[in-house]
Amino acid sequence: KGDRVVIGGSWDGKVYMWDISDANPVRVLTGHPAPVKKIASFETRHGKSLVSGCNNGELWVWDLKRFTVIHKVQAHLETVCHLKIHGGILMSSGKDTSNGRKSSSVKIWDRDMKSVDEVQTGQEFVNKIFVFQNRFLVTASTQAVEVWDKDSNKTVVEKRQNNDIVVSVTPLNSDTLLVAKSREVKMIRYVNKKMFLLKSLHKFRMQMGYPPVIVKYIFETLMGNNVQEKSSS
Repeated sequence: KGDRVVIGGSWDGKVYMWDISDANPVRVLTGHPAPVKKIASFETRHGKSLVSGCNNGELWVWDLKRFTVIHKVQAHLETVCHLKIHGGILMSSGKDTSNGRKSSSVKIWDRDMKSVDEVQTGQEFVNKIFVFQNRFLVTASTQAVEVWDKDSNKTVVEKRQNNDIVVSVTPLNSDTLLVAKSREVKMIRYVNKKMFLLKSLHKFRMQMGYPPVIVKYIFETLMGNNVQEKSSS
């Protein structure tokens, strides 16, 4: 029956649940003090739950068995822009303030709705977040698409140019991002620099007839002992 239910937030601060066979809502969740902008469902220790984010930066977690609120969190200073569930973990993006200017941050929450990690993006309105290759955090706004590694270092893979804006970004496959802009669509491929170098060296070795040990020696000489993998287009 859950597959037949459509859930949506509303400008009146309510969350509406409709059965697709009925034009009338089967359940209305009330209480938000501001318009509900984003919703997502996920599993908590209470079972199937729903999280709703509104314009005042609050996140509410609802127990869908009892239809009661089990958590209320002031997640961001202003609008909750996006919610994403990855591996049962909730991530949210919302408007905050960094160094005296408004920007979006991405926060990762544990099962008790305590923030366990945070990324300050510097972008004003991050409207999409997701995990790529189970290791990179991708954030997108109308200005740019950025890829963050585990050390919170970022690589800008696409920026707004002239009057062009970034509309959306989505994984095309395991190593390619599809970026839609107002004037064009781009496919941006992730290249693991270490693997690319190793393959190139092995190909060169085979062509020249060198022994396999030469690859290890050249690789360690070029890369050194302290190497951090970065994303590259």
